[in-house]
Amino acid sequence: MLPESASFMSSISPWLMMVLPWFLLALGGSFFYKAFLALFWGRTRYWHGFLPISLVSPIFLHLPSSERSPVKTTHQWWVHILLGPLFLFLGLGCLASGADLLGMPGTPTVNSILTLGQENVVGKDGKTRRVRPLIVFDKDRGYSFPLFKRLRKRFVQVFNQPVVKEDNPHPDQQLQTGEKSEDDSE
Repeated sequence: MLPESASFMSSISPWLMMVLPWFLLALGGSFFYKAFLALFWGRTRYWHGFLPISLVSPIFLHLPSSERSPVKTTHQWWVHILLGPLFLFLGLGCLASGADLLGMPGTPTVNSILTLGQENVVGKDGKTRRVRPLIVFDKDRGYSFPLFKRLRKRFVQVFNQPVVKEDNPHPDQQLQTGEKSEDDSE
């Protein structure tokens, strides 16, 4: 682990810092193209072979293949639902990372997209407050995700609540046990 005084960017070699942002931008563009194909046409390419590799292969296939290769194309409904949003978020992340490494505002743009352009929100108490960023990029420390910290607190709060057993069972449950409800008139 890096010491607090060491910079995240200084640990990466200079030649990699020249190539990495452009590679991430190209990869993000490729993921956006794959997201377009998956969301609107339900089409993706996968490697037809060993099943565990076939499951993750759509993420890694970006270049065209020959006719004799084991790469196949599929048109399925699950591509619309699962792979379309996955490719969209991967493309967004790659484009934002590449833009941040080039000094452009990648992370603020992603935050603006994810918050639907809202800068201020009216709270329950009627006061206006600024929207907190969901993703934060710092050249010294890299990326941090305050959204996950806030969601984690909420999930812990929700899942640690005790389950309350109802005293009055559902009316259908009473009929199954042989008991008559008070509404039954014979």
